[in-house]
Amino acid sequence: MRQGLFVILDAGSGSGRCIVFDEEGEQVTCAQSEWDMPTIPEYPDSRVFDTEKNWRILCDCTRRALGQLDMQKCKILGVGATSMREGFVLYDDTFPWFRLGDVQSVQYNECTVLETCRPGPDAV
Repeated sequence: MRQGLFVILDAGSGSGRCIVFDEEGEQVTCAQSEWDMPTIPEYPDSRVFDTEKNWRILCDCTRRALGQLDMQKCKILGVGATSMREGFVLYDDTFPWFRLGDVQSVQYNECTVLETCRPGPDAV
């Protein structure tokens, strides 16, 4: 019988990683690479997440983590993803309904505008 595994991709503020867990929740393997997030000079304390570069890093982490396993004896049951918790917007195809603040100062104005535009509970 093949071992069931869950693959998790994590995009953190300082690195990306691929972590593989078994069905009991035990970590089987992990690969991680650091990345940097440069600032935008006109926005103090801002950070830029380079999606193309960091996606390549996550793909490399995944190849390295899975490369440590005998995939003939494994079965991937699911794939999950986590990321930096500071910024989150929940929306449908017409309006952003809920937001959590972002620690990046470049997002402050956008979040403030969203709060003032949000319709009341009767609009839902």
